[in-house]
Amino acid sequence: MKRALWILLVALVLAACTLPAVGGGTPTLAPPLAYRGLDSSILGSHQAEFRLQFDGDQSWSYRVTTRVSDQLLERSLHIEGVEGARNPGDVRLVSDGQVSRMIGPGTNEGCLQYPSDLDVSVKFLAPDDVLPVDDFREPLVSLGQEQVAGWNTIHFVMIQAELDGWQDVTVSLWHQPDFEAVLRYDLAAEGWDPFFEAGYGRLTGSYQVIELGPQAIEPITGCEPDLPLPADRQRLVILPGVVAFESGMSLEALSAHFRQQLPQAGWQTLVEEDRSSGAVVLSYWREGESLDVTIRDMGDFRRVELLRE
Repeated sequence: MKRALWILLVALVLAACTLPAVGGGTPTLAPPLAYRGLDSSILGSHQAEFRLQFDGDQSWSYRVTTRVSDQLLERSLHIEGVEGARNPGDVRLVSDGQVSRMIGPGTNEGCLQYPSDLDVSVKFLAPDDVLPVDDFREPLVSLGQEQVAGWNTIHFVMIQAELDGWQDVTVSLWHQPDFEAVLRYDLAAEGWDPFFEAGYGRLTGSYQVIELGPQAIEPITGCEPDLPLPADRQRLVILPGVVAFESGMSLEALSAHFRQQLPQAGWQTLVEEDRSSGAVVLSYWREGESLDVTIRDMGDFRRVELLRE
């Protein structure tokens, strides 16, 4: 098998030597590409799509659509063929670099919010997550020039017997040399599915820039919880049943804030204040719901968590 792969690679190199340049002229061969990763920030505002298809013991498909415009980033995720907790459901994320918000069937149409540097369970895959760049050992050789999204690109290909646990790996890249960007990336490999544990099969994928230029990104609104939070809250996190934030107010001032504001919002006091755990804990009840407020002193700031059931 390895000998056959090398024979095919040599044949591709020889074929590339006979390809004419775009617009005619003397046939040329671009030097091998030193691929360092899919840095989409080079593109500025754009729209791109990444699709994965796994066919094997179980089959699934995965699609991420990305749009970037100025400081806004939008990602939309759709997965088919995966059941249970491994499939978060369709979601749309919008981030301004500081705050990320997410909504969709995967969040039961409730708005989730968190700081953009906070890691969450939803994973938006990219080609370099599937085939790590550091494991590329074979050269990416030129097959000639082609157009992608209206731009002239150089088509490169790599064939590798094994890469990060995958076998019979083929990677094709369409590289735009003027601004050093990859506008298309195709992959194919065989192996055991590490993403959704769907057994052994064949994985194919394609990333492509659809459009370069500003994108119309609709913001996600309606994330504010119906709880009286202090005005100085920072790094606000809103997840199902959980609201958390940081504050510069003192333990006593935060405790006084909730003891005053929550009863005005209809919450009845169950526990006025409990400091036995080293934190300030307040407990409330309203119309069949319970609410626990925990305030911890972190030195330079206080961390507040509100757990609602």
